Amino acid sequence: MDVRNELRDLGFAHAGAIRPINSGRACKVDLSLELQGFVVFAFIVEDQTAMFLSSGRENSTFKKRVQGAASALNGVLARGDAESLTEPFQRWAPAVIAANQPIEVWVRASTANSVDAEKMALIGRFGQQWPGQTTTHRPSRVEPSFSHSELFPLIARLIVRLPGDASGFVGHDAIVAAVLADSEGAGIVARARATTAWPDDHAAASNMVAWFSQQITVGRSAWSEFFDREQQGGTWAYRPKTAVHPPIAPDIELSAIEGNPRLFFHIRRERDPTLARAKRDAMRRPDGQLACEACGFVVPSVYPGLSGDVCEVHHRRPLAEAAEAIATRLQDLAVLCPNCHRAIHRTDPLMSIEDFRARFFSSRAG
Repeated sequence: MDVRNELRDLGFAHAGAIRPINSGRACKVDLSLELQGFVVFAFIVEDQTAMFLSSGRENSTFKKRVQGAASALNGVLARGDAESLTEPFQRWAPAVIAANQPIEVWVRASTANSVDAEKMALIGRFGQQWPGQTTTHRPSRVEPSFSHSELFPLIARLIVRLPGDASGFVGHDAIVAAVLADSEGAGIVARARATTAWPDDHAAASNMVAWFSQQITVGRSAWSEFFDREQQGGTWAYRPKTAVHPPIAPDIELSAIEGNPRLFFHIRRERDPTLARAKRDAMRRPDGQLACEACGFVVPSVYPGLSGDVCEVHHRRPLAEAAEAIATRLQDLAVLCPNCHRAIHRTDPLMSIEDFRARFFSSRAG
């Protein structure tokens, strides 16, 4: 994939270039895009992402930051002391300008709380290299110090729980705060910081949330199926998708494909509504009532005069424990009253309907 397309997918815009003048003896800034405040920007040389930088104060402008970098570069070109410098931009960019090659500038808006973490996440993905370097400079990154399978379900669970904005979206900063406030999240952050150079817990957590977003952007995460997202101030905000249910296969077992090993919210995904309706219909007594398969609860017996279904449909095998996508059939489901449904989910490991009934309702018929 072309690096420019990757940057576009990550929310970057092409802002212009630092261009050589006077046959490569100096350079000038040529920008068509201006941003104020906090930004992350990238330099591209010969189709290679060469450098990521972050910058900003509330009242600073992106153009002034790039002009400052170009001024420093002009000073290096005039003195001819690039080899004595250690800062990558000033050390390697003079050779690019001297060869009459432009340095493309790409930029993305950010926030005070996430700008540094975003930069480090991008360096972790693309590396940091200028032409002439023999090795790629990769500063410490958090990604290898935590497990996607451990962290990403936590982030997804927090997004579902957090209150959204007027449109239901939960922003980056809110997710970061929730990760830090969660005991499991705080533990993951602490372990990550023990093996990395992140300055504080917030920077580590912000990078983790940025990595969650990045894996969706590059098509490497199954979580994209379950969340809508939109960019807010240069970072991604998330909203749980309205349930999209698979079609019912046209066979007698009414199979429906559902389940994924990285999904956690069992109750949200517990049943395809069409399949659940088919299960209820299959279990109705001749009088049209549903009976709890555990305790025998029937609505008219407890609530005379009350109409409508109260019983719920329960997956005998939690979808969150499935090793892969599974086909759910009617015999994989059970009808339970709300009390039994919640009680059985408190058993660990999850009890079968038969064992649950034998333990708690053995003295009852049915």
